[in-house]
Amino acid sequence: MSTRDSTTRHVADRLAIADLNHRFGDAITRMDVASCADMFTPDAEIVVTNWDTFTGRDEIIRSLRELLSGWTGIVFTNHTGIADVDGDTATGQWYIREFGIKFDEEYDISGVYHDTYRRDDGAWRFASRRYDTLHIRRAGVISVTPFPADLSPHTDAATPA
Repeated sequence: MSTRDSTTRHVADRLAIADLNHRFGDAITRMDVASCADMFTPDAEIVVTNWDTFTGRDEIIRSLRELLSGWTGIVFTNHTGIADVDGDTATGQWYIREFGIKFDEEYDISGVYHDTYRRDDGAWRFASRRYDTLHIRRAGVISVTPFPADLSPHTDAATPA
């Protein structure tokens, strides 16, 4: 493969991974969990730190449906994100924000997804996602959690002396 072809494929892969993240946010905002199913590999896993782990496409879809059941309306936005592609696998990190009404209370939540992706049947899919909440405002009460030190590229700097 020529350098130009390799560069073109790398850029196309990164754009496809960004598109996957944006389609996920769009589906959550529309509360259309069924359209999320094809975004995950059959053996995918989601870890929501300090809450639970969901393994397999069916369990992930069931958990998303359960998570969204309390929301009257939600807006899910992707902010900055990165993706490092290595052949048919990739890793990425995406900052997100969710806000809306849940159980008649206003929520504003920000966090970060740490992802692995796999090219599956010609399409990029989530192979794993770890979600860490960084900020929650619920009915005016704010809670902030620092970026997880175990995932920081500067672990030594993130660890208190």
